[in-house]
Amino acid sequence: MSTRSETIQRFLEERKLDGLLLNLPENILFGSGYWPSTAAALFVPASGRPTLIVPKPDLTFVPQGFTGEVRTYDTRMEDDPTDLFIAKLLQGAVGEKSASRLLIGCDRFMQTIAGTHIGGEARVPGAPFFALLENHLPASDFVDVTSWVYEARMLKTPEEVVALRRTAQVVDHALQVARPRLAPGMKETELAAIIEGEIQAFGVGYDGARRARGFAFVMSGPENTASAWAAYNISTDRKIGEGDLVLIELDSQVDGYWSDLSRTWVAGKASTKQREVWTAVHDSQKLTVEALRVGDRISKVDGIAREFLTARGYGPEFLHHIGHGVGFSFHEAPYLDPPSRVPSDFEIRPHMVFAIEPGVYIEGWGGIRIEDNVVMNETGRAEYLSTADRDL
Repeated sequence: MSTRSETIQRFLEERKLDGLLLNLPENILFGSGYWPSTAAALFVPASGRPTLIVPKPDLTFVPQGFTGEVRTYDTRMEDDPTDLFIAKLLQGAVGEKSASRLLIGCDRFMQTIAGTHIGGEARVPGAPFFALLENHLPASDFVDVTSWVYEARMLKTPEEVVALRRTAQVVDHALQVARPRLAPGMKETELAAIIEGEIQAFGVGYDGARRARGFAFVMSGPENTASAWAAYNISTDRKIGEGDLVLIELDSQVDGYWSDLSRTWVAGKASTKQREVWTAVHDSQKLTVEALRVGDRISKVDGIAREFLTARGYGPEFLHHIGHGVGFSFHEAPYLDPPSRVPSDFEIRPHMVFAIEPGVYIEGWGGIRIEDNVVMNETGRAEYLSTADRDL
C-alpha cells in the first residue's frame, strides 16, 4: 500500500467514512500518481486496495508503482457516455467493498482547478455526474471533503518533491534560453511564445517526462508591469522598448506537477532606480527564504518580507501576499497571507512546497517581482527548487 493511500485511509478511519472518491485530475494525481488526460476517477476504500478508473488510451500513464486495481472504459463513439461508464465501473468497485450503506467522501465542491495537459477543455464533474452516481449507487451517500483534500495536498511525498524538482529544471532551462533572446522591438507575445515553446520542446522527454506545458504572461513597460500584481496577467502585442522592465509570470507543469515562477528583466541596461527596486525585492525574498523554519506558523512568513520592504520605503507598493503552496496546481494551500487574513494558521512541515513572490509595483514607473519555489527539507530549512538567474 502506498504512503498516500495509507494517509487517505487514516483520514477515512478518523472521519468514519467508508471510502474516498476523487474525480478531478489534480486530486487523482495526488491520490495515485496518475494524471488523467480526460475523465477518470479514483476510489480508495477504508480498507483494501484502491480502484483507478481510466480511459484505455491512458493506461500507459498509470505509474508502475500504483498498487491498486485499474479498470478501463472505452472512448469510442458507439460506447456509453463517459460519465455513465465511470458510474458503472464505480458501482462495481464500491459494491465489492460492502453490501451495507456507505458514506463516501468526495471532492465535489472545488471551484478552482488546475488545467490538464489538453488545456482547452478541462472536465469538472457536476450535478449530472453525481446524479448518475446516486442512481447507480443508491446505498451510498456522498459527503464533500474538499477542505481535507486541500490540507492533505500541502505535504508532498519524497517522490512528488522529485517530480517538482524536475518541473523546476525544465522551467529554469526555458528561462535561460529565452533571456538572451529578449530584445527591444519584440512583442510581449513573442517572448511568451519562446518561453512556452521551449518548455514543451525541451520538457517532453526530459528525465522521462511525457507531458509538459507552460503558460507565460509577459508584461512590459511602466503601465503593464505596474499592474502585474492583479488577479490575472496577460501578454499583449505591445512592443518592448529599450530600457523597459519586462515582468514574466510563468505557470508550468510537467506530468501534472506545477511550478509558479516570476522573473523581471530589463531590455537593455538597467537604470539606477530599476537596480535599486530590484535589489530591495531580491533581498526581501532571500531574507524570507532563509527565515523559513519547520515548526513555525505560516502567519509569520508574510511579515518578514513586508517589514523589510517597508523599511526600504516600498511597503505601500507591496500589493499582495508573500506566497502560497504549489504542486498539484500552481496556486494551492497554504496561502501565506498577512496574519490578519490567514484563514487557517498551519504549522510549516517538511515537504511543504511554497512559491515566495515579493514584488513592488509603482504606478507610472513599473513593477518588479521575483518568484521562486522552495521546499522545506529534512533539516527544517527551505531549499530552492528553481535556480534560473534572478538578475535584471
